[in-house]
Amino acid sequence: MTVQEMYEALGSDYSALKARLASEKLIKKLLVKYPNDKNFGQLEEGMAEKDYDKCFAAAHTIKGVASNLGFDRLFTVSAKLSDSLKVKNYEGVEEMFADVKAAQEEVLKYIGETDLEL
Repeated sequence: MTVQEMYEALGSDYSALKARLASEKLIKKLLVKYPNDKNFGQLEEGMAEKDYDKCFAAAHTIKGVASNLGFDRLFTVSAKLSDSLKVKNYEGVEEMFADVKAAQEEVLKYIGETDLEL
């Protein structure tokens, strides 16, 4: 699958991302690195430990990375979790985390199916 097809499958706006980042080569370089990002692991650890400060830091970073890479769904669900944790509203965080996890898994699945050769 091409990078554009990947973004279409994710329901994201590839043309807006390409206009912002200027080249598919740069997008591919960032996508290759994304699966090694440690923030989702930090979020999982924080949830397991009920360390909501750790969760907030990770969710906030995931939100920013998702925004920068044009992962619209991941951005939306991580922003919701981050915003809730920021104001220390822990009601429903498990469900919000499940949404972030599902969006993360979807992104990783499609990255794995995409031709990222430079």
